[in-house]
Amino acid sequence: MIGWNGRVGFSHTRIDKWLKIRAGISTLGHVLQDPVIKVIGDKAYDGVKELVLLSHRESSSMNSSPSSSSNQSSHKLASVFVKRNIIFGSRIHQPGLSLVKTCSPLVNQALNIASEYGDQPQALASLYGLSNWVCSCLKYADENKTVENPSKVISKLLDSHNNHESRIILEAVTAIATQTPRQGQTTIGVGTYRDGRPGWEALAKEFATSFNDDGEPSLYSSYGGEIVQVEYLADTSPVYLKEAGGVLLRYFIL
Repeated sequence: MIGWNGRVGFSHTRIDKWLKIRAGISTLGHVLQDPVIKVIGDKAYDGVKELVLLSHRESSSMNSSPSSSSNQSSHKLASVFVKRNIIFGSRIHQPGLSLVKTCSPLVNQALNIASEYGDQPQALASLYGLSNWVCSCLKYADENKTVENPSKVISKLLDSHNNHESRIILEAVTAIATQTPRQGQTTIGVGTYRDGRPGWEALAKEFATSFNDDGEPSLYSSYGGEIVQVEYLADTSPVYLKEAGGVLLRYFIL
């Protein structure tokens, strides 16, 4: 890459990005050795609690001035939500950090809260990137017809494409992934999600177990979590329908 004074080297943009990631890794190592966790929200069992991971310096700043929520959010490294015995909404708030590593201290404490009354701890995992992954597998199938597809589910549907039911499922799955109505239709409606459900649920499990290295599925699996149910159309917000077809995965953490 052409950098300073026309010489070969890194650009300012790439160096800035590298420094931010390096700083994030350094911060993470310090935080995980002696984490500071704040619990925000309703303390009642039925209430929603947000567990927030902070550094010591940021924690002191928040304690000395219980400031606005915008200032508070700028201090977050990661957060996890708990309601009753269900853990959900795990996410990082700073670039360059691993979700699985950064959220681990929070999940440890969340499990204590979720099991406080003897209930089986559960977790709901989002599947951001599922639709893009399905699209890439469908594209791969078009371009590499003689090569095995990364998705065994897509391969099975393609192999049985002459079967009417499989063809309907594949057409519906394609519509859900691309957010493009099926031929002869003007919207992606209830019928499309109904027809595509068997394929989409199978793809959700496959994506979570084999192609999601640093998302919520990997985080909860690292605690012995096992998929017990696909929550179909659990989140029907337009953004999440586009990201993952609305599905969440329910885990029992054993």
